[in-house]
Amino acid sequence: MMIRLKKITAVLIGWVIPLFLLGPLIWWSGDDVEARLFPVLQNQSVSNLAWEGENLCWDWTATKARDAMQVGYAWQLTVDDGDTYSVMVLADGKPMRSSASTVTGQTQTRHLCVDIPEPLSSRDHLVVRGNARYLTWHGRWLVPQVLHGVEWPGDLGRIDR
Repeated sequence: MMIRLKKITAVLIGWVIPLFLLGPLIWWSGDDVEARLFPVLQNQSVSNLAWEGENLCWDWTATKARDAMQVGYAWQLTVDDGDTYSVMVLADGKPMRSSASTVTGQTQTRHLCVDIPEPLSSRDHLVVRGNARYLTWHGRWLVPQVLHGVEWPGDLGRIDR
């Protein structure tokens, strides 16, 4: 009887209690950890940043590193005074959408444009940032992915602040 009680206690201390304590931590931080260790997109780069009429446009290249279903994009425009606006980005002339995502292992270049309204296009400094969300094989959470941003005027350095 005493040996059996020791085994049960050992199982509780060794497995059940740690899982009970670590389970919520993994659940709440799993998406960020997965995004840092196993990003869906790799080798992102931006080129050919230029104004095309009222649109700020650039070529965005990325390699899809692993199988994941894209569920959405979010893009923000920040102007020199710190005001931030949600904007729609056009990919190859059409609204950017999940159904056009790349096949795993392939590199794709897309021509992206954002319509900058007149009062904002004359500002001294513009930054466009993007995020995507992916559903992976386990389905437990959506994995966030920072998309390579652009800054006008300025170089094509990575903007992920």
